[in-house]
Amino acid sequence: MPANTRLLHTHRQTLIVLERVRVRVEDQRVVYDEADGAIERTFNVPHANLAFLLLGQGTSVTQAAMRLLAEEGVVVGFTGSGGTPLLMASTDTYRPTERLQAWLRIYLDPDTALDAARSMQRQRLQTLEEEIEAVARQVDFEAIESLVQQFRADMDRARSVEELRGYEGRFCTQLYTRITRQFRIRDFKRYPGNADEQVSDASVRQVNRMLDHGNYLAYGLAAVALWAYGLPAGLSVMHGASRAGGLVFDVADMYKDAYILPLACYSTRQGESEQAFRERAIAVLDRRSVLKRAFTQLDEVIQAHGAA
Repeated sequence: MPANTRLLHTHRQTLIVLERVRVRVEDQRVVYDEADGAIERTFNVPHANLAFLLLGQGTSVTQAAMRLLAEEGVVVGFTGSGGTPLLMASTDTYRPTERLQAWLRIYLDPDTALDAARSMQRQRLQTLEEEIEAVARQVDFEAIESLVQQFRADMDRARSVEELRGYEGRFCTQLYTRITRQFRIRDFKRYPGNADEQVSDASVRQVNRMLDHGNYLAYGLAAVALWAYGLPAGLSVMHGASRAGGLVFDVADMYKDAYILPLACYSTRQGESEQAFRERAIAVLDRRSVLKRAFTQLDEVIQAHGAA
């Protein structure tokens, strides 16, 4: 962990999302100003006890605030509607290099990289098995168990990352279809970032919106783990051929389906607003210690495949 931060990331509040506020420094504290009509209120940001700060639409942040956030190792994300968040963190903080050296051994050897990609997908399935029913009681894992077992068999047959990505794409499509049906949402199709332009069904459109917002949170947790471990986001073993910073997506894959997908479906069926969904998702991610899980899962992959 970074030597000059006072609290381990796994022991911090996981994340905060702010929209339409101004983030600044007041008396060496990071604060934000929120306007409610003619009244402006100021609130503290617990920057020494925070892992990830996501700033949404209509938000500004001062240089002084960014400096204090960087000094405490807080990863900051900026996002609007659609697309993936822009993630930022300090580059002048020392991190031990043992994990980076181990990850380079994985990344630079195609066979080892494929094995690591398989391990990360197995972690994904294990998290589904362990967590999805606890996140949303409407989910019946037995209804997707055959799909999980098929993907396990497929990934063992994969002889390249490209082949593994093909199996993973098929698994995702089938998983999203089966889970959304459990919430009585029919004919679901994933449209990241632009569902409004392509989907007429209101429930399908809303689930897509919720998934976008929830995935921003999942990507932020992945970025925190990678930053704390000193692993560049470009050293992907799965998504790197098609997505810049693909290691963020590799790591988030290990847990986001188990948490974000059922929560997006649940909030849609309940008719919740996007803000209510985010609040629910943040509470679940904190309660289920998902950031700690991300660190643990990364360590297990490194220990299994990165030995000298």
